[in-house]
Amino acid sequence: MKLVYKQDSHTVFNLGLVKLKFNFSWKTNKIFVLKDNGLLKQINKPPKGVKVNFHGKNSEIIFAENSIFRNCVFEIADNCKAYIGKTHNWKAINLYAALEDNSSLNIGDDFNCAGVSIICGFNSEVKIGKHCMFSNNIVVRTTDQHPIYDLATNECLNKPKSVSIGDRVWVCQDVRILKGVSVADNVIIANGAVVAKPIMNSNSIYAGIPAVEVKSGVYWEKEFSLKDKEAVLA
Repeated sequence: MKLVYKQDSHTVFNLGLVKLKFNFSWKTNKIFVLKDNGLLKQINKPPKGVKVNFHGKNSEIIFAENSIFRNCVFEIADNCKAYIGKTHNWKAINLYAALEDNSSLNIGDDFNCAGVSIICGFNSEVKIGKHCMFSNNIVVRTTDQHPIYDLATNECLNKPKSVSIGDRVWVCQDVRILKGVSVADNVIIANGAVVAKPIMNSNSIYAGIPAVEVKSGVYWEKEFSLKDKEAVLA
């Protein structure tokens, strides 16, 4: 039996007229569930509603126990780590995450979303705090995806930079959060905003392209209060 080549965690052997292809990624890539008692348990397949595609080795992904997912996909390269905290009852829906080599993703507890793409470039991290609510058609990325080089020095000018989003952040529809950005706690990012610079002020609303503060001294909840629901229109 002759070794032919290795590619994308697959090894191909030549048996004369027959070529056999084996996937050995299960030896180095692992999926865990974090139990409510704090113990980690390795599992053979991801939770219901989740698809995990390992494209390399030495990576792991952890899901909090009793989370609810629908149509979520994770594409994971070499030496990556991902933690998905316990979802809110509204579920994590249409969450797509692509992790390049040596990157990480950390999503805190009580998270829900309706449609989010997270792109983690190599050697970078996306961190999302607790109690966050994301709408649909949202993109969070640490990379421009394609390199730009200085013509004189050949230096790469746009390497990936990590993104950090605080606790209790509400990200509305069609928002773009770009590389190198940090977002403070208790922030609302309005529809269609492009966040290209750090958001420093908590309890504020940011809107526009690029996003700027438009109102301060606010907070948000996931649902209207009973008092507001019972208000009579004038």
